Amino acid sequence: MAGLKFFDDYAEITRMFVLEEYRGRGLAVLLLNELERVAAHRRKASLKLETSDQFENAYHLYLKNGFNLCEPFGEYKHATYQHSYMEKLMS
Repeated sequence: MAGLKFFDDYAEITRMFVLEEYRGRGLAVLLLNELERVAAHRRKASLKLETSDQFENAYHLYLKNGFNLCEPFGEYKHATYQHSYMEKLMS
């Protein structure tokens, strides 16, 4: 399952999850590709997300698929907790 939230110039991946028994089959990449397709269709300049070091596999998935670390955005600009923020520019 996955969720997207749309803003004026970007879309945010609000969650992405694959059940444990289905992991390792490439489903996360398929989900991520679909989220990118939807964001591009809506003409968003970038796709952003917030994650945590505790989700190491997800963190590396995003890096391998073109996401880069970025500054906190949106509602996270004033967050007091330490997470990682990532962005992929849409081409």
